[in-house]
Amino acid sequence: MFHILFHPITLAGSALFACLPWRWTWRVAVTMLLALLLAFRLEPPYHDPGIGYVLALAIMAVVLAAWSAALAARGVYELWRRTRHGPRLARGDAPVLRWFDRALIAGYGAFAAFLVFLALGWVAEGAGHGYLWHAVLFVAGLGAALAAIRLGRGPLRSLTAFGLALAALSVWGAVVFPGLVRASAETIAGDAPYCVALMNRGRPPASAEELTFLTMDKAFGHHAILLVGTPEGPTGHHWSYHFRAFRTGLRNPSLDEAIPCIPHARFFETLRPAAD
Repeated sequence: MFHILFHPITLAGSALFACLPWRWTWRVAVTMLLALLLAFRLEPPYHDPGIGYVLALAIMAVVLAAWSAALAARGVYELWRRTRHGPRLARGDAPVLRWFDRALIAGYGAFAAFLVFLALGWVAEGAGHGYLWHAVLFVAGLGAALAAIRLGRGPLRSLTAFGLALAALSVWGAVVFPGLVRASAETIAGDAPYCVALMNRGRPPASAEELTFLTMDKAFGHHAILLVGTPEGPTGHHWSYHFRAFRTGLRNPSLDEAIPCIPHARFFETLRPAAD
């Protein structure tokens, strides 16, 4: 389907960057870049890179190259025009541009917080005191936001959005995320016995605190595995951070006999709320 729309998308984007008033052109380009980065980071990993996947990447690269060429040519032209004739801003557009810029700056600040949160998840994974990690991050984010609000305007709006987003993500990771793990496991298991194994630690979680976003295992391959006891034998499900749920099956079936937990009823009710 995408290859059918290849030429219209390429021409439409190039024409947009070539004809749109410059005061909007670069802002639209930056917004599209932000959306592209966010979509790329949230996209689930593709584990079967066949020719179709490679072809899709090649087409996307050509489209982006065409857009970039149009944008670069327009930028060179605008630089030459402004150098020769001076900038011209249509009256009545300034308030709209100001609000657009504020939203754009806030968006980049929130996206930066998202990336920092993900990076800290790799640093803190497997560590103890998960609630403490999230509490420190919450205080740091809220402090940065309050300081930016107090100090001034302009680029500091990005720091305000960064701090507020970081604080919100820390609360989500400590309060909501463990609930997602438990709800997914209980939904799949139903009335059957089950257990969850953290594959980096090589054991089940000792407490619910080990299931916070920052400290839960993030091993390459399988982060955590849900083992459900059935009359036909135990079945494995792997945790997906992208889908925020357990997914059916294991990419390495030989792990069935090596999963370090024993299914039993009401698994999560046997966990301590926090580490000692």
